[in-house]
Amino acid sequence: MRRNTHSWEDIFPPDETQSAAKFLVKTWERIAKKAPRTISYTLSEPKITESLHYYLDCFKGESGLTGFWINENQKLTKKSKSRIRMDITYFSNASPQQQLQLIFEFKKISQSTLAKYYGKNGMGRFVYGDYALKLPLALMVGLHSKGNKNAVTKSLHASLSTGKVASRLKMIFNDGSCVNQPSAAIPSVAEFDTEHKRLPGKAPPATKKTIVIAHIFLDCP
Repeated sequence: MRRNTHSWEDIFPPDETQSAAKFLVKTWERIAKKAPRTISYTLSEPKITESLHYYLDCFKGESGLTGFWINENQKLTKKSKSRIRMDITYFSNASPQQQLQLIFEFKKISQSTLAKYYGKNGMGRFVYGDYALKLPLALMVGLHSKGNKNAVTKSLHASLSTGKVASRLKMIFNDGSCVNQPSAAIPSVAEFDTEHKRLPGKAPPATKKTIVIAHIFLDCP
């Protein structure tokens, strides 16, 4: 993905960002082998992320990361006075330049539920909603049934590339495409990236005023 001067790397420490995302994926793969029933596709998303967070916390000493992981981090919104609950968040003060706050939003995904993934309670939370406010990067994590990754990602790519969806999500086109594959934000971990204009007051403090969403897909037992 081509980026302007004010990219997310100017705000977030890229090395720690990559390490945190890789650790989450490796922990998931470890659970899938050792305790697959705790992250079964038949469970609800909150139950799955609760189990994943437990193991992230258990294994964090092996990761080399100095930050900490939070499950269901709650935040009060100003307008509605209601609370939003972010699935999994990684916080770190290791960088002297900028605190790192990575928000991972999890969605069970199939070819029949794609709209939930990119809808108002999925990707829309990072575009119009109050998730990752003023942050330059966030992560969507699609949980697909075992062996269904290629079919799901192909259909999702096609859906996001339609004019109606791209317009609704305020997607930015780079080199003629609004889906940037392979991922430049989290190489070898994320499948692809998308970039979106954010509303005033919700955009990061950079002239580009966009958020990059890296999309990770995990095989669910």
